[in-house]
Amino acid sequence: MAFHAIEQVEQQLGGNMRVVYRHFPLTIIHPHALAAAAAAEAGALQDRFWDMHELLFYRQRVLEDSDLLGYAAQLGLDVAAFDRDRASTAVGSGFAGM
Repeated sequence: MAFHAIEQVEQQLGGNMRVVYRHFPLTIIHPHALAAAAAAEAGALQDRFWDMHELLFYRQRVLEDSDLLGYAAQLGLDVAAFDRDRASTAVGSGFAGM
C-alpha cells in the first residue's frame, strides 16, 4: 500500500518531506469512501488532515456517521464544525470524478 510506503519514507527523512494527496473515492468498491474523503477534508479545515486520514485508514471498516463524529472528537476537533464542514459543497466539490 502507498500509505505504508509514505510512512516509511517519512520516517527515513525525519518528516522533512511534503506530500500532496488527491481523493479518488471508489464508492462502488467501498460504500463509505466518499464520507471518509469528506471527513478527511473536514479535518483539514481544522489543520488535522493527516491525523484524520491516518485514523480513517486504520479504521476503514468502521466509517458510519457516528464513527466519523467520534473520530473527530477523539482528535479534539470542533465536532459541530467538523459535521457542518463535511457536508458542505466546499469540501465535497473537489473529489475526483465528482
